Amino acid sequence: MKKIIKNIAEIVQVEKIPRKWVSGKDMNNLNTIKDAFIEITKDKISNLGTMNNLIDNLDVDTEVIDAKGGTVFPTYCDSHTHLVFADNREN
Repeated sequence: MKKIIKNIAEIVQVEKIPRKWVSGKDMNNLNTIKDAFIEITKDKISNLGTMNNLIDNLDVDTEVIDAKGGTVFPTYCDSHTHLVFADNREN
């Protein structure tokens, strides 16, 4: 089954070439796509881009979700920390 999330105001933290590790000054760069869609096939992102590039070739099994101008963060971010560590984890 395919899902399409459309009418997304902004997709946050997208990479054309995924980076394994981001730290230091590189963390100041946060790539986004405005006025966007995400296509999901078999539980994995198969396509994304601006709404201008969304092709409406929906088959019967496509679930369409309208984000209604919301923001989407389709990334994994393990941002937890431990209280015994009293410093930032930038390095």
